[in-house]
Amino acid sequence: MATFELTSPDYVQSQLTAGKQSAAPIAASNQNVADGIAKARAAGYSDDEISDHLSDTMPGISKARNAGYSNSEILAHLADGAVSPAQPQSNDSTLSDVGKSLASGAVRGVVDTATAIPSLAAMVKGAANKYLFDPVFNAISGPPKAIADGAQPPDINAAVQQGADAIKGQLHTPTTTAGQYAQTIGEFAPNVIGGPETIANRLLTRMVAPGVASEVAGQATAGTSAEPYARMASAVAGGAGASAALARVRAQALLARPTVDDVKDAASASYNAPEVKNLRVTSQSVNNLGADIAQSLDTRGFFPEDHPGVFNAVNRLSNASGPVSFDDLDAVRKALRGHAGSIDSFGRPTPTAAAANHAISHIDDYMANGMTDPRNVLQGNPVAARVFINNARQNSGAAIRSEQVLNKLDNAQIDAVAANSGGDVANRVRQGLKTFIKNDGAKMGGYTDVEVAAMNRLVRGSMAMNALRHAGNMLGGGGGLGSLVSRGIGYGLAGPMGVFAPEVGQGLKQIANYATVRQANNLANTLLSRSPLVQRVLVTNRAIRAANAADTRSAATNGALRTLMANRLLNGNNGTSGQ
Repeated sequence: MATFELTSPDYVQSQLTAGKQSAAPIAASNQNVADGIAKARAAGYSDDEISDHLSDTMPGISKARNAGYSNSEILAHLADGAVSPAQPQSNDSTLSDVGKSLASGAVRGVVDTATAIPSLAAMVKGAANKYLFDPVFNAISGPPKAIADGAQPPDINAAVQQGADAIKGQLHTPTTTAGQYAQTIGEFAPNVIGGPETIANRLLTRMVAPGVASEVAGQATAGTSAEPYARMASAVAGGAGASAALARVRAQALLARPTVDDVKDAASASYNAPEVKNLRVTSQSVNNLGADIAQSLDTRGFFPEDHPGVFNAVNRLSNASGPVSFDDLDAVRKALRGHAGSIDSFGRPTPTAAAANHAISHIDDYMANGMTDPRNVLQGNPVAARVFINNARQNSGAAIRSEQVLNKLDNAQIDAVAANSGGDVANRVRQGLKTFIKNDGAKMGGYTDVEVAAMNRLVRGSMAMNALRHAGNMLGGGGGLGSLVSRGIGYGLAGPMGVFAPEVGQGLKQIANYATVRQANNLANTLLSRSPLVQRVLVTNRAIRAANAADTRSAATNGALRTLMANRLLNGNNGTSGQ
């Protein structure tokens, strides 16, 4: 006998279960189609009545009747499994089915989320009554009296679920495998609402990934008791896996922190940009700059006979002729920079250094403002040049200041190794920075008050670090005669173990040395952070880390929402998307 398409056996069973009211008591316990039909017949229902119950929602029955099959033959096909378990025929294309299934899935997701809330409330209430309230009240007043059936309160949860089933019963049923996946993905649509992530991120990690994972698991376990559990577990795991994968991709996008050399290169690139190289200003504006610097130096007590090198450089500005380029000004600045680092026999900046730094500050101001003033520009784009010059100055300044601290750290380590095998690094770092602060080197070098304060904290040391350093010295950690004395005292006070007092002292000093070196490196990094290049990298990396942190913070919320999406499990349904 030829076969004809009706629907899946599970669907037939559900129709026997949820069919006309008169048939419900008969089919309520059916485990398969054959069993359901047999019980219906045993209860006195004719084949025509059974077939009529199913024909309302199974188009295949009408097609079989039109093809000349009797109701008995149709039920025989259903009972013995000869009927093809295909879905009802549809004229929808795969693309159309996917679109309709995605929309119907979204509606199902909203309905399931809403009905999950009373389901969860009922579960919590039942658990609280069973394990908390009932034992207490039973112990006080004994078990409660039975309530007559007519006095039982209405089952609100069941009523809500019936309303939800009525809504979902009117929705599109997928006719293709792609449609089944689309419907399951759509059911996770409410999960996308809210959260700090981008909409694309939420669509991937909260809707597409859990939906696909759930449907893959559902297809693999279809028709088994494990299906609803597999769907829910896979949905949670799929979303979490997608979030973790995005975090790994973002972590690979983290930019390396620029070094001092990187920042110097960025400054050079800005200075050498065509917008700066092509800029030309009037000689009159540069002559005025030279005259202003000379007058300002004279006012502050700096005279040509005392500081000839500084005034010779300034005179090059006063005597400039023709269009003046940025390189012309930078050459004068470099000449002054050579005088700005001069120190006396005590390590203090000389008056010549102060005069040179004062002149440099005037030139820097002109480069950032006067040179980009349209009234002074003969050639080039002053607005574009200003951007590059400011970036170059900030990058260059940050690199110079950071390098100064790093150089002092390197010199301190070299001196400590040469003097006593590196055991006094912390003290030498402090000494180097102390001289720099006391002699106004930091102030003239463009350090901010906050940065100078950080140097002061490093030089003075914290209470804990100072205690470690002093304890190390008292225990003979510095070596020499003090070490021998410490061993003797240690032996007298603590016996044989006391002879190791100098080693303990060395350990304490090494801890203090490590902390001081680390603090100095942190200070150098802080100084370098004023660079626009470093700022861009820090902002980018901060955004990447914030996105990863947001995914981590919302992981628990996403898991709860995905559990709500699995409302079929809470209601005891089989979780099949296609139903």
